[in-house]
Parts: sequence; C-alpha cells; structure tokens
Amino acid sequence: MSGFCVGAQAILGFGWGARDYARILKAAKFMLFVTVAFSVMYSAAVVIFARPLVSLFSDNEKVTEIAVSTCIVFHLFFGLFGVQSFATD
Repeated sequence: MSGFCVGAQAILGFGWGARDYARILKAAKFMLFVTVAFSVMYSAAVVIFARPLVSLFSDNEKVTEIAVSTCIVFHLFFGLFGVQSFATD
C-alpha cells in the first residue's frame, strides 16, 4: 500500500506541475479509494480468519485465545490505515 502511494506521487506531482487540478483530484480520490479498500479487506480477512492464522503459530489454547482476541481488537480499526497511508505518503 505504501508502494502504491509513493508511486502515485509522480502522477500527483506531474498534475501539480501542469496545473491540472482536476487530474490531481481524480488521482487523489482513486488513491484514497484503493488504500481504504485494501486496508478494510485486509482487516476483515484477519478478523474473520484470526483463529486459523493464530493456530499456525501456537497449539496452546490459552495463547490462542489471547492472540485471537488481540488480533481482532488490533485489526478492528486497521481499515483506517488506508487514510493514514494516503495522507502521509
């Protein structure tokens, strides 16, 4: 996702240099859509498949329970990472 945003900087820069603000707005909206969509899909996948993912690393039931709940809590708001990635890159 960061690579996508860094790569899109050239498009935004060329648009700014050409004073083509419509192109900048269109590219920025597309970047925001892609980054948010990707981060939401990733977050949803981790929340849905938390138990199978954690079970790859531990057979201990107590560790699994703690790790599954931690993964779910951490990734509930990870969908907002797309906005953060868009804004900082």
